[in-house]
Amino acid sequence: MSEETMIDNYGSYNFYCLYELKIPGAIYPRPVIIRLLYPHISNNNLKGQDLAETIVENKRDEILSRILQEQKASWYRLVGYCECSPEGDDFYEETGKVWIDFWTFETKNYRPWMIFLQAADQEEAYGIIQEDCNEDWRNMEPICSPVKWHTWYVTEADYQISSESVKKQCVKWLTMAANSTVFTMNYQFYNAFLEDGWQFEQIYQYHDLLLDNPMKAFYEEKSSSWQGKLQVTFHPKKRHISFTSITNNLTYENVVEVGFDFSNIEELETIFVNITYFRKVLNYDLTGLLLRMLDEGIAAYWEVDGKSEEKIVMEKLPDHRYERIVPFEPTSGNTIRKVSLGIPSGYKVVWNTFCDIQPEFARKHPGNYEKYFTEDTLFIQKMDGSKSLDLGWSIDLDLSGKYQVCLKNNADEGEAYHEYQSDDILNIVEEIQMTLSLWKEKDEPEANSLVPLRIATGWEIHYNQWYKTGRQFGGSSGEEAPSQLLFQAEKHKVGCITVYYKDRQVPFYELKFQEDDMENRIIGLEFHEEEELISVLEDWMEHAPNRLSFPG
Repeated sequence: MSEETMIDNYGSYNFYCLYELKIPGAIYPRPVIIRLLYPHISNNNLKGQDLAETIVENKRDEILSRILQEQKASWYRLVGYCECSPEGDDFYEETGKVWIDFWTFETKNYRPWMIFLQAADQEEAYGIIQEDCNEDWRNMEPICSPVKWHTWYVTEADYQISSESVKKQCVKWLTMAANSTVFTMNYQFYNAFLEDGWQFEQIYQYHDLLLDNPMKAFYEEKSSSWQGKLQVTFHPKKRHISFTSITNNLTYENVVEVGFDFSNIEELETIFVNITYFRKVLNYDLTGLLLRMLDEGIAAYWEVDGKSEEKIVMEKLPDHRYERIVPFEPTSGNTIRKVSLGIPSGYKVVWNTFCDIQPEFARKHPGNYEKYFTEDTLFIQKMDGSKSLDLGWSIDLDLSGKYQVCLKNNADEGEAYHEYQSDDILNIVEEIQMTLSLWKEKDEPEANSLVPLRIATGWEIHYNQWYKTGRQFGGSSGEEAPSQLLFQAEKHKVGCITVYYKDRQVPFYELKFQEDDMENRIIGLEFHEEEELISVLEDWMEHAPNRLSFPG
């Protein structure tokens, strides 16, 4: 069977895409639904499934492009998809270009997969879900409260998209992709930047592989006092991709660049998957992306070009460790620090960019603090892999979103069983501490009874009996009581940090750092004030092993 005839419309189904458009001068984004016809493909026909997906993507992109021109939109973002049969007559009209009202339910699969239905009110929407729920809906398991939408609705029939021409073009692309690793990389690059307002500065047609030149995409944001640009440069022949963030507050420009060398398509896919870490806002904290890539074993470098004209290159060392860098900090003079949490033994902080800053304050300082509100803010996981806590930020155009705590039982294929939302950091911290207390082992202390610490990305907490209530100061004259282990954490390829309490005649704390794979290199400090100890400990966890601060 030829590729041109492997797809027909028999058994096809409707596929719905919900977007929000940013219209210049409008206060709120304008929602739009696009209905597409998804070709029916046998589950055994993997090549046909790839072709069908490519056809739908290209029809969607063509219609979305026309809508952006019609609406004079400057930006758009994906809200969700619905591929099961939505409830409501408006969803099945032959043509659209009308306004419709409907409700959406998020599901256990999380965004972008959602349920769409029409109902007179919220009560009726709940009734439809509970009583008329079809098998597809039951499998998706609706969660959260429904959200009502008043949306511009269009179909592919409204734009007379020629499925046959799209199909032939896709067949040509897939045929080329089967014979070209570089083509596949180009295709992945293009698809990675289709969403969220990215523009292509330099991109070649799929049949024109000018491999000696890079492909470029960029994203820009501006305000009256700040402007910024993120540029992505992709060089498939050299197996290299770089991200350059340029921010300017009209008096000072800062340029940060992070680059990656990849050796195969799998490493490139890892980089593209992590793009979602920072793509929603512009003043990107590239540190998180950088550290994730290092954990995947992908070579990287980091450059900062600001007042200090400092350039730091990150390279693989002979023992396969990496030179570590100092994370880029805002230049505003304000010190933004991570939120302190009491985390018991047996947990790993997979990543942490959860900073102590209120959204209201961030809105008043555009360009400086938006990077702290990302979809991936904090991820804590039990070291045995059984449970995990994921904190993200459901962002809106003006940061008027909410933090969302999602709890997962990884034994149940990572399915979420509880969610909590709030825009108040104190409420979120309370929810996190309560959850960690509920998950504690039998002999472990309550999370909210522990000294709260700002623990950086990648640290595993092997031991924590460091209580807020303090220790019994003072020992008997001439007698030395044994050391009391309070806290111990370890980070792969970095080292181990330990805190002891020494109950001597003059009590003190001892902080030790042992670098990974270097048994003879142990750094130790003594402290009489707990506050000073915590400050140095947090700084060491953030910057070890290359920059260890010392008091005084």
